[in-house]
Amino acid sequence: MRKSAALLAVLACILAGIAAGITGCAEQCVTETEMTAETIESIEPLDPVETEESAEPEIPEDTGAVNTKTVPAVNLSHALTANMMDPADITDEEAAAWTQFALDLAAQQDEQFLISPVSVISALAMITNGADGDTLAQTEAVLGLDRDSLNRTVHSYRMIHGDRISLANSVWFRNYGFEPDPVFLQTAVDYSGADLFAAPFDDSTVKDVNQWISEKTGGMIPQMLDRIRPDTVMYLINAVYFEHQWERVYEGQDRGTFTAADGTVQEVSMLESMEESYFEDAHAVGFAKPYLWCGYSFIALLPEEGMTPAGYLAQLTGEQLHTLLKNPGKADVRTVTPMFQTEYEADLIKDLTAMGMTDIFDSVKADLTGLGTASGNLYVSDVKHKAVMQLDSMGTKAAAATLLGVVTECEYIPPETEKTVILDRPFVYIIADNTTGIPLFIGTLESVT
Repeated sequence: MRKSAALLAVLACILAGIAAGITGCAEQCVTETEMTAETIESIEPLDPVETEESAEPEIPEDTGAVNTKTVPAVNLSHALTANMMDPADITDEEAAAWTQFALDLAAQQDEQFLISPVSVISALAMITNGADGDTLAQTEAVLGLDRDSLNRTVHSYRMIHGDRISLANSVWFRNYGFEPDPVFLQTAVDYSGADLFAAPFDDSTVKDVNQWISEKTGGMIPQMLDRIRPDTVMYLINAVYFEHQWERVYEGQDRGTFTAADGTVQEVSMLESMEESYFEDAHAVGFAKPYLWCGYSFIALLPEEGMTPAGYLAQLTGEQLHTLLKNPGKADVRTVTPMFQTEYEADLIKDLTAMGMTDIFDSVKADLTGLGTASGNLYVSDVKHKAVMQLDSMGTKAAAATLLGVVTECEYIPPETEKTVILDRPFVYIIADNTTGIPLFIGTLESVT
């Protein structure tokens, strides 16, 4: 602990040096950052993010910086040592809260969608550690858990499932004109296992952020960030990558038809199998197909005739869906599933606002003082989410990333009987872990082509 405290003190000094000279919007950065770069590199071990050696980052004109050179993105992850904590079991109530958030967020989406609730929760959980007042209260209410519970469940989920799926988090902060709170950074390392990067927030940082996301999503999401606003001072990012083979791979495929939501009949490749887990409630039937050695299953839920996937999800509560996913019936189930791949991208600010998070996106009302110190009030300007999935005869690949942008306001049992589930019309699909029943991914398929 003494070593960790000393490193924290050193990091605090470094960050103070990086952000020295903050006296207002017009005079944010007049510190000699070349010395700061040398100081940063003196901490061992530090691994700089790959950047072009010849690139010399430019400071946006409207920041008011004078005669200052910024340094390339530097990986500070090793400057802080995570405090070791044993993972705790996630209770049914906590899992139901995560599932309720998944349903609430799904209800905000239009038509066919794919989201990773775990990714969004992981990113939002990080920012709660820098929030206070109504901003924190609203975020906790939307997520259904208080900050301490969020930290504990995010940490536990990551530690328990880390050997089966890839869950990665990172904090990126501007290396001039902003001083991140060392306590916030330590908390992000402790609970989220976050990588830490000090960066100039220029074009090189756009490249580095996209590279980090691509690496953490198995190349399925190669680009998420196009540009960085001149008033952005921090990014909080989560990335999820899932790739597993079926426990029993499909043997061959046949041509079949899928009737899309608009009535179009599409000719597609269909995969047929016999499964052993069956779901049924008042409005849908479904099945689970397990993945090999990973404790996760692909679950499909087919609403009754006349009910859309969105309508089916809308009448469920988180507790009802969680109970359904955790308690499949035993039956021989003949299943027919279309091969498909899908991609979805959205900015979730409007969705989260409709769910009750408002202050965090307001330049005046937001209370994110726990993130650090800048020349103006901090608030969230972006909640970008992207998810992709590929399902074929061998297994499933899926990835998602969530990026929060923080800006400062002055800157810019034996089988009973045989069942049949044929997915030849719009349906809901979920990848959920078999222990908690928490949806890792949830989506609807309304069109295959």
